[in-house]
Amino acid sequence: MDFIDQAEDLFRNSDKPDIGKLQNLFDRAYNAAARLRSYEDDFSDVRFCNWPGRATDGKKHGSETTPAFPWNGASDLRVFAIDDIINKTVAAVMRAIDRARLIGVPRNGVDFERAQAITGYLECYLKGLQNVRREKKLAFNWCYSYGASALMVGWKQEKILRKKFITAQEAGDAGENVLRFLAGEEIDDGTQGLAPEEMQALSPEARPYYREALDEICDAYGLSKSEGAKTLKELLKGSAEITVEAAGKNEAFIKALRVGTELILPEDVDDIEDAPYCFLVEYLSASEVVKRAEARDWDKAFVSELWATSKTYQERQRRRRELVYDKSATSCANRYKVITAYYSCVDSDGVLARRYCVFHPDIKRFAECGVLDLYPVRYPFVLLSAEDAERDFFNARGFCEIAE
Repeated sequence: MDFIDQAEDLFRNSDKPDIGKLQNLFDRAYNAAARLRSYEDDFSDVRFCNWPGRATDGKKHGSETTPAFPWNGASDLRVFAIDDIINKTVAAVMRAIDRARLIGVPRNGVDFERAQAITGYLECYLKGLQNVRREKKLAFNWCYSYGASALMVGWKQEKILRKKFITAQEAGDAGENVLRFLAGEEIDDGTQGLAPEEMQALSPEARPYYREALDEICDAYGLSKSEGAKTLKELLKGSAEITVEAAGKNEAFIKALRVGTELILPEDVDDIEDAPYCFLVEYLSASEVVKRAEARDWDKAFVSELWATSKTYQERQRRRRELVYDKSATSCANRYKVITAYYSCVDSDGVLARRYCVFHPDIKRFAECGVLDLYPVRYPFVLLSAEDAERDFFNARGFCEIAE
C-alpha cells in the first residue's frame, strides 16, 4: 500500500518505537490540553463553592484597604446547589447499573457454559466489588462536573515476594543432586574414602555434586547464582531462608480518568478509535514503581534514571478541603511521572495494530513496549460524555457550565 510507505516511522509496526517522536507528540498534546485543565479548575470551584478570600466561619471580613461587601459580617455561606444535583444524578446512574441485568450472550451452543460464567463474573465484578464501584462513581462525577471523563479497562499483574524457611528435607524436592550434595555422597573426584567429619570440613564448593545442586536449587526457587550458593551453605546447617514469589494480583481492573489531566488526547477528537495516539499519565509512588518494574520487567537503566525525577507535581487535582482556599495546594508530593503512549500502527501488509510504550518526558529511553493483546483491535479506554450536543467530544458541557 503506497500511503503506508509515506507514513511516519512512529506508525509502522516496529518493535522499537521512536522515543523522541513520542515525547514531542506528548508535549504537543499535553500543552493543547491546558485549556481543559483550566476548565476543570474553574468549574470545580463552581461545584464546590470556592472563591478567593472565602472565610471558614461563613462570614465576610474586610480590611482597611478592602472593605467587606455589602458589610462586615454579612453572610458568606456556601450553597452546594450544583453539587447536590450532580450527586443525585450519579446516585441515579449507579442505582440503574445495580438494577440492570447483565447477560453474557453465547454466540453458539459451544459458548453456552462460558456465557453463564461471564454473566456471573460481570454481576460480581461490576456490582459487588467496592473498588470498582468507586471508580465508576468517580467517572460519572467527573463526567457530569466537567462534561467528559474516561474509563480505562485493563489487566493488573503484581509480583509479591515473601521470606520462606526451608529445611534440608524440603530442599531435597528440588532434585536428586541437591539430596546427594547435602548427604555428602562420594563421586570419583578425589573425595572417595573421606571420613564423615572430613566431608563436613569441606567448603560447600568442594563438596560433591555442588554445581549440579546449585543449578537445581536455583531453578526450583527462582534464585540467582549467588542466592543459590548462600542457600546451599545454610542448608548444610539444617535450614535456609529464601525469598520466593507469592500469589500476587492477576486481575481485571477499571480506572476512572480525567480527560486532559490523566488521559491526553489529540485535539478535535470525535471517536477515540479514530485517534492516531493517546497518552495515559500516571504519578506513581516509589513502591508502585518497584511493583510495576518487577511485574512488567522494565528496563533497569530506565528505572535508574527515573529515581532522579521525583518531584511535587502541581497538575494533580488539588485537595478540596483546604482551610484557606489556595489553588497551589497539591496532594501529589514525591511522585514519579510515568507516561504510557498508545498508538495505531500498520505493517507492510496493511494490518492494523495497537502498540504501547512506557516512557518519561525527560528520559531518552523507554521502560517497555509491545503490542496490545486486544481483539477486536482497539484502545483500552471508554469515553463518557455528559451531552451529545455537538460531534466534537471536547465540546460537551457539564452541569457546572450549564448552571453557571
